[in-house]
Amino acid sequence: MALLASALMSHTAHRPGLRSHIGPNGDNLSWHLSSSEKSKRRCDLIRVRSRAWSSEVGQEHLPFETPRRDWFSHEFIFGAATSAYQIEGDWNDDGKGPSTWDHFCHNYPEMIANRSNGDVAVNSYHKEDVKMLKDMGMDAYRFSISWPRILPKGTLEGDKNYEGIKYYKNLINLLKENDYTHFAKVCFEHFGNKVKHWFTFNEPHIFYSFAYGTGEHAPGRCSPERKCATPSGDSLSEPYRVGHNIFLAHAEVVDLYKKYYKAGINWIKSYPKGLKDLLMIIKKRYGNPPIYITENGTADVDNGNLSMTDALDDSKRLDYLQRHISVIKDLGADVRGHFTWSLLDNFEWASGYTARFGLIYVDRNKGFKRHMKKSAKWFKQFNSTPWKVINDKHGDTVVLNPAFGQQ
Repeated sequence: MALLASALMSHTAHRPGLRSHIGPNGDNLSWHLSSSEKSKRRCDLIRVRSRAWSSEVGQEHLPFETPRRDWFSHEFIFGAATSAYQIEGDWNDDGKGPSTWDHFCHNYPEMIANRSNGDVAVNSYHKEDVKMLKDMGMDAYRFSISWPRILPKGTLEGDKNYEGIKYYKNLINLLKENDYTHFAKVCFEHFGNKVKHWFTFNEPHIFYSFAYGTGEHAPGRCSPERKCATPSGDSLSEPYRVGHNIFLAHAEVVDLYKKYYKAGINWIKSYPKGLKDLLMIIKKRYGNPPIYITENGTADVDNGNLSMTDALDDSKRLDYLQRHISVIKDLGADVRGHFTWSLLDNFEWASGYTARFGLIYVDRNKGFKRHMKKSAKWFKQFNSTPWKVINDKHGDTVVLNPAFGQQ
């Protein structure tokens, strides 16, 4: 089994009206925020995911105003996101058991670009990437917890791996020491007393369509006429059965998911107006619920010919992020946070290491050394400007809220 239990660490205060839910999905478990008022029968938080897969970014010819931190309230969260298998490495050390992705990559390497895997990934298990997050001035970190690192045999009947528990406790404590408190999806027994907000399923459409439809993702099931690792499935029915079970486990918000999730165009060019339109649709259709954009980013294709110099000068990614952040302004939608995917260049599932999504460049040939890209340096400058300090027309500094410096 492989648990992708994402966790968000932020320094925001606990917001009332949110409570935890567990979604008991075997291979891909995470949680989703929902309303504390059952009568509303709707999500208290809508999760918006946007990831562009293209070396070209559209709309760059259109003018836009470079976003500033003072456009957003102090409560607005800017963060970055990662997931365990894609960054940690140490796939069989310190008591960790095998995950579905370990099995998939080891037994069907031809399904992954360049036959790569996450055995070492970007070695985040032995790195303190929290420092880079802090250097960029990010408010929050959305990370994930590996099920087999906590439960090597996959069930509660097996032994717990206390080395794995220790690793995540140390990570959470390090985040807290750096002024990050938890907005986390973690395991109840050892982390539950630290968790205030929970999600249910992370990217369910990816899980059931790619894992049981096209067979591109673990466990790699598809119909016999398709080419995949395990061509003994049924691409026409299994994704729907898996999706149905996901919705049932999602219990209180199953109706919302049936209405909200629709098939669409996959991996199109950058279109910031699409994010703006989506936010306005959510605002009007669902009564303006709180929204956290938990993944938004674009990749640079690296087939071994992308130099570090070119990768660090990620102007297209910076343009993409600036344009998307800029459309959030003045919508009237209750957008409370934006998480960039990803904090680090990582193992990008079937694409292996050929797609670099990170704000941070990882040199896998030189000890996994981290380097800030142009986009990371921009976030550092962006987040270092107090949102409540502006310059008036005479050039004098005006502090709109003196209490800001005490936050």
